[in-house]
Amino acid sequence: MKKLLSTLFLLVNVILYSQSNDEILEINEVKEFENAINSSTVNSLDNFITAHPNGKLKEKATQVRDSLALPKQVAGFSFRCSEYIEKYPNSKYSLSMKKSLPEIMYMDAKLQPSFRPTVELYKLIISKYPNASIIYQVKKDMEKCYIYTLNQSFDTDVYKEYKSFYPESGYYLDKKTKKILPRSDGKYSISAP
Repeated sequence: MKKLLSTLFLLVNVILYSQSNDEILEINEVKEFENAINSSTVNSLDNFITAHPNGKLKEKATQVRDSLALPKQVAGFSFRCSEYIEKYPNSKYSLSMKKSLPEIMYMDAKLQPSFRPTVELYKLIISKYPNASIIYQVKKDMEKCYIYTLNQSFDTDVYKEYKSFYPESGYYLDKKTKKILPRSDGKYSISAP
């Protein structure tokens, strides 16, 4: 009987200890979650998610982290969106970002401060998303960008690049003024200088 009581006492203590241990773990998880939320950084939430891969608050932490990690809309926004999609492929925002990436890149190109980064983004959109709904507008804007740049400061290499993209352009080079002008009739040559 003593042995049975001793075993029963031991069993009750193990059960009580395991319950209190689970409660302690749960309380610690809640405290760590609150600390991660209060710090409001992607890094602190990533650390929490890593520390509690099966935790009850993992899903909430993931949602908050994904929201905090969303890139801000400034020059370079499309690059940050691509990074976000790569880093958080299962985020609820990634799929819609991926679908909107050509438009995001187009907006980003318009925010660029100078000719070369703008044109390079346009080229990237054209090569990566040739069937996107905005391709026609991207091509027109890229042509305008070339024309504006060439009319500001003529550069033979830029002109050759322009003609390689737009061999049948509605513009021609006035060789006297070194300006790109709209063609009004068929008598102007569209060949490079």
